[in-house]
Amino acid sequence: SPFSFFNVFSANPPVLIFSPARRVRDNTVKHTLNNVEAIKEVVINVINYDLVYQMSLASAEYAQDVNEFEKAGLTMLASDVVKPFRVAESPIQFECKVNEVVALGTEGGAGNLVICEVLKFH
Repeated sequence: SPFSFFNVFSANPPVLIFSPARRVRDNTVKHTLNNVEAIKEVVINVINYDLVYQMSLASAEYAQDVNEFEKAGLTMLASDVVKPFRVAESPIQFECKVNEVVALGTEGGAGNLVICEVLKFH
């Protein structure tokens, strides 16, 4: 799922953090958070201007069983050390294990901090 930003908080070990928020309209969590909690691994793909349209397509709300790669016309690339796929078209990809998920609230719009350690970057 596309996020507007993530941030780097450490270099040794390299740690990245992003924050999936609850939907404001019905206070439900997004599929990304469910996947993070189930798999404990993520890939953070950095995009460039050429991928903006495809990322916009991937950000739409789809049913849990819909493949967002297919909807957006992106290529699934197997990761080297984690289960989630990378976006082949992405110029920078971080394969990460999830160290911790911190809930920031329980109301619509509240986020969670997903704290990840980078295992490999491409």
